[in-house]
Amino acid sequence: MKKTVLILLLILPRIIFSQIDEFSVMGLPTAATNVEMNGVTAAATGAILYNLEESKIFVFDGTNWVSTTNDNWLVDGNTGLPATSFLGHTDDVKMEIRSNNLPLLQFGRRQTLGLTQAYPDYTDNDQPMVHINGDGTTSALQFAASGADFYKPMFFTTTNGSFRLKGSTGGTDLFEIGSAGPANDGKLEFIIGDDGNEPIVFKRYHYSRGQFHREFFRVQGSNNTADATTRFGINLNPQEVPVDTGYDDPSNTGFNIANSTLQLEGSFSTSITSTTGNLTLTENHHTIHITGAHNITLPNANTCEGRIYILKNSTNANRTISTYRDLTNSNQTIIGSESVLWIKSDGTNWQQINNSAGSSAGGIVSTDTNNDITVGTDSGAFFDSPVKAMGKVAANGNALRINGATVTRINLGRYRVTLGTTRSTANYIVQLTIGRQNDRDMAATVLNQTTNRFDVNITDYLGDRIDRIFYFTVIDF
Repeated sequence: MKKTVLILLLILPRIIFSQIDEFSVMGLPTAATNVEMNGVTAAATGAILYNLEESKIFVFDGTNWVSTTNDNWLVDGNTGLPATSFLGHTDDVKMEIRSNNLPLLQFGRRQTLGLTQAYPDYTDNDQPMVHINGDGTTSALQFAASGADFYKPMFFTTTNGSFRLKGSTGGTDLFEIGSAGPANDGKLEFIIGDDGNEPIVFKRYHYSRGQFHREFFRVQGSNNTADATTRFGINLNPQEVPVDTGYDDPSNTGFNIANSTLQLEGSFSTSITSTTGNLTLTENHHTIHITGAHNITLPNANTCEGRIYILKNSTNANRTISTYRDLTNSNQTIIGSESVLWIKSDGTNWQQINNSAGSSAGGIVSTDTNNDITVGTDSGAFFDSPVKAMGKVAANGNALRINGATVTRINLGRYRVTLGTTRSTANYIVQLTIGRQNDRDMAATVLNQTTNRFDVNITDYLGDRIDRIFYFTVIDF
């Protein structure tokens, strides 16, 4: 019996000390497994133990066992942390993530990171920042895209300060958007291609009849060769195209492509200005309505090759303009009254490109060499008669009826006819008829014929000059 009691006294303390007393204050080196630790739910606040499986010291906070080392992030991952856990600082100190000892990624306020600058949008010291620092000179951010055979999508910077986005399109094609250029000669580039006529397409999105896109305009090459010319098409494809959530819809199949350098399906407008005084034309002008005694000054033709101006002179007088070349390639400085003039710069001179300096001439008149119908400046057609002057002249030299000329009596039987329009040569035809007054064998002859006048000499049958009524006709062709 005594031996039995002795054995129990020796074993019982070991059994008692092998159980965790949830009301005791335990201190190191007391240890437990996860099961043993989590089995204690009513320990005194502040009780501590060492977790053999987690290799951490835990403290009972009155409800749960909490690791005293939960602010350490393990290189092999962390589990069991509360949602409030974070990696970073609780004070205003720059946080960095490094690789190869390079501070690739930085976090903090703009001022804390030293990124405040006196430029718009860079002045807010308290702006929260995520800074991709790279090696301090250049940096890049690349995205996974298993469907891209080449040109994996990437944001990157260059040593000259340019910022670009580059990536794949269509699996094997390239697009790139970004800045480039040397100091004070910068540019923004949009690049598409690889080996075909891949377009840059601008679309709008709408949801009213289901989600769809409608094309604004597109820019692309005329074909898929290296020498393709540029084509710009506006409103060529106004149809609604359902949104492809996989972004795998074709770019050219089923779509119209511009058939010229610029193709516009729809209207377009240009500026129109009515003059209030003398006007010097610039790139801001196109159509000019001349409303008064106003002169027009053109820019130098070598500064604006290809530019067109339309000038309408609605006044009843000619107006002055800088020198241009008319349809005969002669210099002109006049815009005719009640006329319209189209001019275009060839890089050296301003060239007239409409039918006349007057209103647009009609195009219904034959250009055959034997045609006597001529187009007027008001688009009307008129008969270009070969009869240039005619008249009936009294014996005293007064014109009884006359057209295209004037007449004076020089002396007895001698009259001078002056033409209203100078003829190109003096070989025009003059026909004369004498009004008879019971006289015998009178004669009328033409003397001293020039390009703008001739004399008429009338004699009786004896050859003496006499005054008589006569008729004349001038024909030229």
